[in-house]
Amino acid sequence: MRTLAEIDADIRRLNRPTHPGCAGALDPARIAAWRAERDAWRAANPTGEERYALLLEERDATESEMVRRQASRRDLGIPSRVTKALLALELNDAVRGARAWLTSEKHWLVLGGAVGTGKSVAAAHALELSPGRGAWVTSGGFATLVGGFSGQAECDRLKHIDTLVVDDFGTEHLSSFAEAVFFEVLACRHENELRTVITHNLDRKVFRQRIGSRLADRIANDCVYVECAGVSRRGAA
Repeated sequence: MRTLAEIDADIRRLNRPTHPGCAGALDPARIAAWRAERDAWRAANPTGEERYALLLEERDATESEMVRRQASRRDLGIPSRVTKALLALELNDAVRGARAWLTSEKHWLVLGGAVGTGKSVAAAHALELSPGRGAWVTSGGFATLVGGFSGQAECDRLKHIDTLVVDDFGTEHLSSFAEAVFFEVLACRHENELRTVITHNLDRKVFRQRIGSRLADRIANDCVYVECAGVSRRGAA
């Protein structure tokens, strides 16, 4: 699907005379001038009106799809900052890795690298393109989840949902109980061969220590690991 900016650029390239609008509609001279320009443009561009109509139709369809995707992203739990970044998706290391994972038979995608290299956006991109039901959770927010009234039910849901994104792994401060439940969720997903995406900004050796050598060894042959490089896209603090 093309972006609105791409479609609008094509519309501008047509150089179709623009209606003077409501204010101009009250000025007979301006309306007459516009009609003359429009007729001259039509004569010089026999297929111009048809092309213009098709572009307007494409624009309406794109806007409708964007609204649908926005609603879908909210349902998945993708944060608004990530949703905004998806509107201007860049084809970087993280996104290329996510797309390669989507067409692979691997069940785990791990996106590592420095802050601001597009890991979360790539994870969201993978999540919304994955079939079935999906969910997004930050590992830091897992502590609140476990302690909540519906914590057990939600954890059970995360164990069995088709695709789960765990964003910012390694930044959390979990109690021993919450940590045990967290790794129980991950282990259950591994046993059931469910697709799981993890983003982190840890050194690869530290990541292995943090996730635990037992689980790391289990998923090693079932994982696409992408080290995301590049300058931070978040700008200076």
